[in-house]
Amino acid sequence: MIGTGLWTLVSGGATITTPTLETSGVTAVSIATSNIYNGRSVMAFVQVQVQPCRSNVMIIQRHLLQDQIKLFVQHQLYLQEIPSDRNGLWTLVSGGATITTPTLETSGVTAVSIATSNILQWTISNGVCPSSSSTMSIQRDDMPTVSNAGPNQTICATATVLAGNTPVIGTGLWTLVSGGATITTPTLETSGVTAVSIATSNILQWTISNGVCPSSSSTMSIQRDANPTVSNAGPNQTVCSTAATLGGNTAIIGTGLWTLVSGGGTITTPTLETSGLTSLTVGVNVFDWTISNGVCPSSSSTVSIQRDENPTVSNAGPSQICLFNNCNNGRKSCGVGTGTWTLISGSGTIFS
Repeated sequence: MIGTGLWTLVSGGATITTPTLETSGVTAVSIATSNIYNGRSVMAFVQVQVQPCRSNVMIIQRHLLQDQIKLFVQHQLYLQEIPSDRNGLWTLVSGGATITTPTLETSGVTAVSIATSNILQWTISNGVCPSSSSTMSIQRDDMPTVSNAGPNQTICATATVLAGNTPVIGTGLWTLVSGGATITTPTLETSGVTAVSIATSNILQWTISNGVCPSSSSTMSIQRDANPTVSNAGPNQTVCSTAATLGGNTAIIGTGLWTLVSGGGTITTPTLETSGLTSLTVGVNVFDWTISNGVCPSSSSTVSIQRDENPTVSNAGPSQICLFNNCNNGRKSCGVGTGTWTLISGSGTIFS
């Protein structure tokens, strides 16, 4: 070998442990992209004989967490390409997902599997230093079953049973939107309902939810009808004419309706409790007064109106002179009705 070599620090910061040794150690290297050294190297470094070697310049990059690095002489004078200080990389550990830009810390992720744990790892590397990694999980919830609260109901009782659909995905919950009712088992699609208010619209909602996905809701209504007023068709009547007036009670709850049960007659205003009657037939005529309200059992009662026929016109016959106190009254038989003789003046005995 010809000549002697010497390491010197041109810029940056470092401590050369053995400046004349070609494979000297270097400590306390500054964190920098360029620590430049200048040394006249021995023949073995550049393979030039009988003359000192040309000065060589090399660049050393210190990596994070590295205490020291050995120097390696380059055969030519040039600047080495320097990598980025930090290199991040997303990788899929488990589950399913597509990382759109793996080297971008805020990369998008598509095609995430429906699972409780899709694990992704973010690794940051810097040269020969130990990399730093951490993981995160993406839980993708499935969309819940579409809610169907079931058909609307009309009831007379205070209780009923709901008919929502069964959640295949997610869990369901009944809530009262308006009106009044007590839901016995809110998470059961066929929950019972008690204490339903008397109203045209008690609104209940069936909501199916699953994780962070938008929930699915639908509503149904329960109409509870009240029991109708108890019917009272009024007292029975006996009339002589072909017309009469009914005397039913007023329907406070529900509506009333007169109908002919037997006999004959025309009801002038069937929905009026005091409706008139015409064209009554001779004999007993039965009428029904029914009060109804929605789906509740109706209340009915009847009244009979008897129409009597006008009697035959009376004809007492001709006047008579009686002998021996014995007379024939000469009466005629009755066509309609019954006849009765009475003494108006004078004296005598009506014997038949």
